[in-house]
Amino acid sequence: MTNGENGFAEWLSEEMLKRGWQQADLARAAGVTRATISNIINGMRGPGPRVCRDIARAFGVDEDEVLSRAGHRSGKPTADDMGLSDWIAAGRLAAICACAVRVTAHCGRPTRAPG
Repeated sequence: MTNGENGFAEWLSEEMLKRGWQQADLARAAGVTRATISNIINGMRGPGPRVCRDIARAFGVDEDEVLSRAGHRSGKPTADDMGLSDWIAAGRLAAICACAVRVTAHCGRPTRAPG
């Protein structure tokens, strides 16, 4: 475990303590398993970007703060760690669709291969 992850586990424990939450309370609020929270706190695994965002929503804190504390880059999620609902929420899906429409318009209608 890196120092960033250890610091994250300490921060996570402190935030839970401030709220009077147990691991099960945070897991329920974040929509993850209690084992996930336990493994993060006990140093068995580090939190991925998606879990960080889930924890941020559960605590009502800024996602960038949680990502940064966990040692991830701050900023908006990338395609590597985003699901479809994340793309829709980030307003990126419309941009992708608009790009696809422009490409189709530029290249013409798709044609079927002779067969």
